[in-house]
Amino acid sequence: MSHFAVLVVGDDVESQLAPYHEFECDGIHDEYVQTVSNLDHLKMCYDSYCEHNKDEKKMSFEEYVQENHSEDRIQQGETTDSSRYYVVDEKGEIVDAIYHTNPNAQWDWYEIGGRYSDRYIDKNGEHIVEGLKKDFGFDLLRKRRADEAAKRYDEIHQLLNGKTWEPWDVVRARFEKAENPDEDSIEKAGLFYREQESVRAIKKHLCFCYNEDIDRFLMNREDYIAYFRNRAIVPYAFVKDGKWYAQGEMGWWGIDRKTCTDDEWRTQFNDMLDAQPDDTLLTVVDCHI
Repeated sequence: MSHFAVLVVGDDVESQLAPYHEFECDGIHDEYVQTVSNLDHLKMCYDSYCEHNKDEKKMSFEEYVQENHSEDRIQQGETTDSSRYYVVDEKGEIVDAIYHTNPNAQWDWYEIGGRYSDRYIDKNGEHIVEGLKKDFGFDLLRKRRADEAAKRYDEIHQLLNGKTWEPWDVVRARFEKAENPDEDSIEKAGLFYREQESVRAIKKHLCFCYNEDIDRFLMNREDYIAYFRNRAIVPYAFVKDGKWYAQGEMGWWGIDRKTCTDDEWRTQFNDMLDAQPDDTLLTVVDCHI
């Protein structure tokens, strides 16, 4: 299960988020829910089952469905309130498998603020979850993140005193190319990377950070500061005029499938937000999936 921050741009938060509810969780059968046939997929699963169980007595398609799926069954011409069901003909043969879903689902529940109540600040430095654009201290937050980045960058480079290291992507590529397929090249690459003198010094100073965070110190100072300034206010997704915008698709346990680069997403969000009038209503939402 995953939580992620969404900024709703404009009025009527509920209406803007409604097209993206997950029917399987809330059971709200509205205009965003579609009736979908799952028969072809079910038959493909049955064929795969038969292929992997050649030595056993072959069960019929109907027997396979009855044993492996618990959905309701109805006769052709009947109706049901069930969200998932099978349709059988007069011979008892399955002629369709139906389920209802919202193909655009992005959340199963949400609340305003939630665990992201402290994500943004107003121009007095106080936390804010809803207000007009002019009420938010976006520039103040950007400056804070930039100042923090500048301080952190200077501390690390003073600590290293000109010493450098091989970045993770270079180390990983070299070990993967050199190792045999049956050997754990990633583990060996990780050990080599972590044992570099500069990497050990950075990890000791910062206590905890990912390889990519360490390698960002290889950027020049201006680019490093700009990176953190530009990402200071960027949420996981935003909704504007009822349309959902995100860098990827959120899955369970915070794992998402990205469809654009981090830089492209940050640029898209910052350009959109900067273009909004000062009297635009903004709402921070904690979405869950």
